[in-house]
Amino acid sequence: MLSNFLSKSRPINYLIILLILVIFFFIGVFSDANVKFDLFSFGKILMNITALFFMVLLINFVVRKNTLTKDNSFSLFFVVMFFAMLPNTMKWSMIFLSNVFLLISLRRVFSLKNNVRTSIKIFDAGFWLGISILFYNNLILFWIVLLMGLVFYQRLNIKNVIISILGVIIPIFLLYVYCLTFEQLHIFTQFFDFQIDSSIVFYDNLSILIPITILVSLTIWSVISVTSGLHKISTKNRSSWFLLLTNLWIAALISFLKVDKNGGELIFLFFPTSVILANYFQKEKDKMFRNFILYLIFFVTVAIYFL
Repeated sequence: MLSNFLSKSRPINYLIILLILVIFFFIGVFSDANVKFDLFSFGKILMNITALFFMVLLINFVVRKNTLTKDNSFSLFFVVMFFAMLPNTMKWSMIFLSNVFLLISLRRVFSLKNNVRTSIKIFDAGFWLGISILFYNNLILFWIVLLMGLVFYQRLNIKNVIISILGVIIPIFLLYVYCLTFEQLHIFTQFFDFQIDSSIVFYDNLSILIPITILVSLTIWSVISVTSGLHKISTKNRSSWFLLLTNLWIAALISFLKVDKNGGELIFLFFPTSVILANYFQKEKDKMFRNFILYLIFFVTVAIYFL
């Protein structure tokens, strides 16, 4: 049973789940009519899948390092299924690259629950966030997640807020110095062009609409279910949960406001959503229901490639 398999965290679980990711990745590659089979294209594909592996394993590392779920494979499974459901999120792009650096930043934000080297963690979180902003400037909104991390983990003071701002500003300042040195200030000026679009017309496409419907429905159900039982867990874990919800809302807002939507912008939702769903599935006692939902997600993912 899939539920029993994912309830454990063993190397074989990771290997099988990552193998599923590889299969779906190459299905997406070979189904692309524009793909070329030459040495340069092979290099791009290799770089793409390496970065994808790094991103998935980074999400798993953040989850396990900060104990955002129990010792199981649910979050890793959901992340892989979300990537497979939305093939455009697996493709190398500025959005894809920005999410890598964003995850490194979030790793430091969630580690604030442990009161060790707090100032360094805050600066690092701001610095990596600043780098991610260079690739997609709307991610500046994720500074709110960093700020709320200071609030929820009781690290909020003027000094820490200033440190977080300095961390964000330094990569942007370095970009300015580079542009000034090489007389490319128009690049720096374009950095402040915040383009937003609240249109959802593109999501009429069934291959995008079905994954979104599943993702939103399960997430809302999981948030309500887990939040109702928060009084049973420790204060630190409650803080992490509310920080995770903040992450979710900011990611949803950024995805919704993205111009030229193609499904790739939903990548920012994968980390918080996978953790939220994992928290629900690890507390749900009805194994038959858990298996039904897990198999439904898997078979819907496969069916999407035939739409």
